[in-house]
Amino acid sequence: MPLLIYSPTINPRKTYVFNHILVDILGIDYTFTSSEQAFIHYTEAKLNYAAFPFGDELHIAQHPFIDERSIEKQDFTFTNYQNYSVPFALDAMLFPFDIFSAAFYLLSRYEEYLPSPKDSHKRYQAQNSLAFKHGFLHYPVIDNWAFTLLTKLKLRYPNLKSTSRKFTFIPTIDIDEPYYLKTETFWKRNVKIIKAILKANISILKQDPFDTYAYLKNLHQRYNLQPIFFFLVGCKHLYDTAPALHSHQSSYELLIKSIAQYAQIGIHPSYYSNENISDLATEIKVLASALSDKKIEIARQHYLKLNLPETYKNLLNASIKHDYTMGYASHTGFRASTCTPFLWYDLQSETISNLTIHPFVVMDQTLKKYLNLSPQQAIINTQKLIDEVKKVNGTFISLWHNETLSNFGNWQGWRNVYEKMLEYAHKTPNH
Repeated sequence: MPLLIYSPTINPRKTYVFNHILVDILGIDYTFTSSEQAFIHYTEAKLNYAAFPFGDELHIAQHPFIDERSIEKQDFTFTNYQNYSVPFALDAMLFPFDIFSAAFYLLSRYEEYLPSPKDSHKRYQAQNSLAFKHGFLHYPVIDNWAFTLLTKLKLRYPNLKSTSRKFTFIPTIDIDEPYYLKTETFWKRNVKIIKAILKANISILKQDPFDTYAYLKNLHQRYNLQPIFFFLVGCKHLYDTAPALHSHQSSYELLIKSIAQYAQIGIHPSYYSNENISDLATEIKVLASALSDKKIEIARQHYLKLNLPETYKNLLNASIKHDYTMGYASHTGFRASTCTPFLWYDLQSETISNLTIHPFVVMDQTLKKYLNLSPQQAIINTQKLIDEVKKVNGTFISLWHNETLSNFGNWQGWRNVYEKMLEYAHKTPNH
């Protein structure tokens, strides 16, 4: 029998967040009822999600926010919970706050729809988020709340069925600049060669330092991992450093074809494609053509340029089904407060979309450029994040680049960070 949820009203917001917590995370079959009598007489596992309790039935107090149909600044009341501060404080039997309203707010990225200062790339900034301000950015709190709820439900209903899950690690690689020399223009290539000769660094003439693909293939196969490679094929902007796919026998196209033999391939939409849907469509078509018209259904935005709701609407219009952009450039952690893939909720139309969001946890550039960590510090930082995902048997997604694994130039010593991350994820036992 399914878990019965009593709620006076049933709407898309509730369906969305209950699906994520109960189904996607906990594997619990559930159903809603708005009938008090049906709830009272139900003899199996049940949960009251309303403003007021029914006797001693398990109760989570509902905040009015979950029934709203607007996007506006919220006047939060906070409470302390598990060593950090959480919004939607409402005391009830199971939690001192409305976990479903809080989870919906964080999961839908509600705060990113509100006016806030952007960084130089017009991106929402981590330091403006509730998670950063209240100390839980580095914890998948929604998953933590879900398993706490499961514990409380099973104390009352030990026969409640749930599905356990296993920790999953997905390495993803962004290909912004496929080769240091091979795919450069004539003049840029010669300038780099002259610089290398002057620095007595002629080894790059024998082995392109950015050609880390055989190394990656062997490393991923060692740990039986299924990597995803995102290829940048637009080259209109200064920040778009990949070469154009102008020849079916170009080095870049041959590279894409070779990697597609053993890994998933996704589009890395160019810097300005957020603002030009025709560019996005063209780039997807170009990448698909390089793969004999294979359908391209996964994406991650170049420079993590994510503007809600426009970016996700554009991806849906381009028939993209999975996006891997959900994470911050400036900070590691859990931008949507979960380590479980989830559907994008369109707040403007109050509908659940068909676009699956796969949040990543850590990026190489974040560790080195933004946080200014040494390789050893980066290893420690990454292992702590893996530990948090392991606690809830969630999905740990990393974002790396082929050139940062080169041990070349400023990236000396950073190949070891990647190797240690894979080794630690593989060896650490599941909880």
